[in-house]
Amino acid sequence: MGKGNDVGGLKAIAKGIKAKGLQKLRWYCQACEKQCRDENGFQNHCESASHLRAMANLRSNPGGAIQQYSEEFLRSFLAHLRHAHRHTRLLANHAYNEFIGDRHHVHMNSTRWTTLSEFVQYLGKEGLCTIDYVEEKGWYIKYVDHADPFANLNVNVDRAKKETVAETEAREARQLALQVQRARTEGAAAAPPPLPSVTKIVPTDVGPVRMQLATSAGTAATTSASAAARTAVTNAFLAADEADDDAPSRKRARAHSGGALAAIMREEEEEARRK
Repeated sequence: MGKGNDVGGLKAIAKGIKAKGLQKLRWYCQACEKQCRDENGFQNHCESASHLRAMANLRSNPGGAIQQYSEEFLRSFLAHLRHAHRHTRLLANHAYNEFIGDRHHVHMNSTRWTTLSEFVQYLGKEGLCTIDYVEEKGWYIKYVDHADPFANLNVNVDRAKKETVAETEAREARQLALQVQRARTEGAAAAPPPLPSVTKIVPTDVGPVRMQLATSAGTAATTSASAAARTAVTNAFLAADEADDDAPSRKRARAHSGGALAAIMREEEEEARRK
């Protein structure tokens, strides 16, 4: 029976299963192109003689090594887009996940781009891909095939469309500003005149106010005639009442009034004699 380390043994199969697929990026050594499965294995690899020799070679020309890794990463990524998504617009993150499916690819941490967003913006700036950003989703990319005679035409059309949209927005903004300025000018010209100032009236002590109504001569004459008519009517009513009284009553009243007058005259004569 074979040992566990033999080809086809259980231990070899287990190692193959563990090594299959992606491992953590921080445990990958780009200089040696070796993927470690855990932190202990990565630490042992960093202390090995082969790793130290590779790092010494990179230390002699660090800029050249980074430039080389960057070119390899860019070339491999564009090749993946050209073969898998030549005429498709897709999320940059989705394309990157497909690209790193190869465990022997050049890792981005060894290139001059630190993030995927920075790399995507570089592709758009160089005209290698058309890019656009969508809120809550991220960057979208579309490969530009320079071998296709219509590729540059499509890029120019997209650029012209964006410029047209920008010019239209700027023109609308200018027209809106002019309308606002015109409305302000017309409003200032048609503004109503200012209201007069209100002066507070302070009452002064001028004493009692007397009023006299002036009457005309005709009014005074009419008033006099009315008073005379009322007096005549009153006298007529009094006369009628006296005529209705009986004769004995009148006689007794006259006799009574005469006796009283005589008594008063007598009293006055007596007072005169006493004096």
